[in-house]
Amino acid sequence: LKDPKTGAMRKTQLFCAVLPFSSYTYAEIVFDQKLATFIGCHQRMWAFFEGVTPYVIVDNLKSGVKQAHRYDPDVNPTYCDFGNHCGFAVLPARPFTPRDKACIEAAIGVLQKTFYQQIRSDVFYDSNQINVRLRGFLDELNSSIMKDHGVSRRDRFETERPLLLPFKGGDYELLEWRTAKVHPD
Repeated sequence: LKDPKTGAMRKTQLFCAVLPFSSYTYAEIVFDQKLATFIGCHQRMWAFFEGVTPYVIVDNLKSGVKQAHRYDPDVNPTYCDFGNHCGFAVLPARPFTPRDKACIEAAIGVLQKTFYQQIRSDVFYDSNQINVRLRGFLDELNSSIMKDHGVSRRDRFETERPLLLPFKGGDYELLEWRTAKVHPD
């Protein structure tokens, strides 16, 4: 993205989510991976899917996992509270194990190979412009016929939709957890 005032390029991040059975894909471009942004992306994702999955396998970014560990990871308490509010369990992927999140790795590969190639010469001045283009691309992707299954992601999603839990909406109040230390006197 290009800043219209200074002309400087601004770095962006890709938030991507995939339902494993149907490969139904949601993605959006954001400027950071802070906790408020991460939870906001999840709320928009659940609204897009029109339901909540029973659990989420999350990569080991600080907004989701406070301390990554192969056997005993420490989930960010605010994100865990958000999961309890929405009704899903947080399962951190093991570090350096991309097979734990193979569906998302494949979806990111598709986005990098096709969507990024389509927009590589375009200039965007705000995140809304690029997200509108990304939503159009996702509509095409989710409606296109998959070679392996002979049906689209959207058709497979219709069989997966009844398994989703109802989404309660965006009434979650963001909490900030801090540890305080009492002065010795």
